[in-house]
Amino acid sequence: MGASATISRRSTLLVFLGLLAALAICYRTLPEQEFIVCWDDGLYVTENPDVRGFDLGKLMTRDYAALYHPLTMLTLAVEYRLWGETPLHFKLTNAFLHLVCSLLVVLFVWSLFPQHVGLGVFSGFVFAVHPQHVESVAWIAERKDVLSTALALLGLRLYLGAGGGDVAARFRDRRYWLSLLCFLFGLLSKPMVVTFPLLLLLVDLYRNGRITRDDLVTKLPHFGLSLVFGFITLRSQVTDPSALAAYAPAPPFAFIEAIAFYAWKGVFPTGLSAVYQRNALDLGVYPWIFALVLIGMGAWAARAGPRSWRGVAFSAGFFLVSIALVSGLIPFASWQFAADRYFYLSSVGLFLFLGLVVSEISDRAPGSMRSKRLLLVALGAAYCVALGVLSLDRMAAWSDCESLWQDVVHTYPRSDWAHDQLGGYYSGHGDDARAAHHFAEALRWQPDNAPVAFSLAVVLDRQGEHREARGLYEDAIEMDPTIWRAHHNLGLLLLKQGLWASAVQHLEQADAAYPGFVWNCHFLGVAQRRMGETDRALRTFRRCLAIHPNHADTLTELAHLHLERGEMQKARRALKAARRQGERPDPALEPQPRR
Repeated sequence: MGASATISRRSTLLVFLGLLAALAICYRTLPEQEFIVCWDDGLYVTENPDVRGFDLGKLMTRDYAALYHPLTMLTLAVEYRLWGETPLHFKLTNAFLHLVCSLLVVLFVWSLFPQHVGLGVFSGFVFAVHPQHVESVAWIAERKDVLSTALALLGLRLYLGAGGGDVAARFRDRRYWLSLLCFLFGLLSKPMVVTFPLLLLLVDLYRNGRITRDDLVTKLPHFGLSLVFGFITLRSQVTDPSALAAYAPAPPFAFIEAIAFYAWKGVFPTGLSAVYQRNALDLGVYPWIFALVLIGMGAWAARAGPRSWRGVAFSAGFFLVSIALVSGLIPFASWQFAADRYFYLSSVGLFLFLGLVVSEISDRAPGSMRSKRLLLVALGAAYCVALGVLSLDRMAAWSDCESLWQDVVHTYPRSDWAHDQLGGYYSGHGDDARAAHHFAEALRWQPDNAPVAFSLAVVLDRQGEHREARGLYEDAIEMDPTIWRAHHNLGLLLLKQGLWASAVQHLEQADAAYPGFVWNCHFLGVAQRRMGETDRALRTFRRCLAIHPNHADTLTELAHLHLERGEMQKARRALKAARRQGERPDPALEPQPRR
């Protein structure tokens, strides 16, 4: 090994230590953070029996959150087996993978742009401390982001190290096959890396100035994997009702607006949020203006020569290709306009683009090369420090569920979804006053949201505001008659008010939708008995006991019914059976707000 190799190892070690120090500062509050059980951490870890029980067969074959990503699930299961239900270990693993990604960004840029050593350092450090990446690190459910990106970047680095030549020569190089293996593992971690073959073609275009037939042939295995996993992902999405419910038609040219938004937030990451809801954003013209400025700067920088043109085109292409599938380019897009986690891999292209353009501007500016380089270093360091400060602020937002949703409603007050989630959090913690406030805010911004109307009705019902609750139950049913719990709760409210016939009507509709819910069956029998329909009530109570043979309240009501019918022996048997139960049935059967 020569001196250059030694310097390279020293440089890599210094960069690694610098990245480690930067991340230790930005993510120093990780030990204080909790599971985000209100949003997918429960699905992925704390409430997932496959992860907790290390059921390898199910982990390798099942979809989770409408995605097939078995390698991600396997890593979570291994950690749960090793450390148990402790959020710190999961988050530290995410942080370590983020460190690996940051170092791989540096090495990738150094390999592709060996003449721009500072460009690699700048791109890697901005990637490491960028506040939009806090979501992928602090949120355990986004293990798939950091793991898949690490594998994709490693695959790109290996591909750059592989030899050229004809197809046969490339197939003989083991680094080509290792790169393909990294791509496969990346797909098994998160299918968003399906655009990896296009990134390889961008590498070929930059290095050779064109894409040859051999370049295309050697990507056939990659495109084959992309097609297979694209089909698997599509199947997972269309067969999951919750995933389908989250999708809505995207407005025309929404992807252009989304790309401009990502570019704007990527360079000026203020006003970040866990949720960017379409109807809650007021973007204005700033992202569009900034996108046009970036395009102009890129076009100006590309005039320096073929090499500069190819560098600018590669970095812009990397960003656009990586973000395209989640920016509304497809006909249907999620109700979310954008998400910080979607920016994780694509950010490499934007940071590289920014560094190339600024470097080209510096080269053409007057002054000595030394002074210009010092200025660039100072500006880059100041930018990274500013990003690090913003990352610390984002870490506070991701500390727990309450902080997360409070941050969203503070940043985007019109987000009905975030208000609904925060209302659900407070309702679950017994703070009905604040729950009612946020449910009302959610309904204010989306008046036709039946589940929110129901949730607000439940809270008001518990507070004794029965008139308002009744109106909201009726509104929820009018908007969505399939909400059986609204029929059930409204039936109970009408039962308390002595409106037996109306109570029976709604309780019967709830019973038709969910015949196995013993409490609804029980109160239906009570309402029928109050109306004097003893035969119907008797049949209903017997059906309740078929569902739950030891249901004490039903047995007591049945005893009273037999007593009214003069059936003393049956009444005594039913009352004796009720007293034997001692305790009321499982409180989990009590009506709860629909979340």
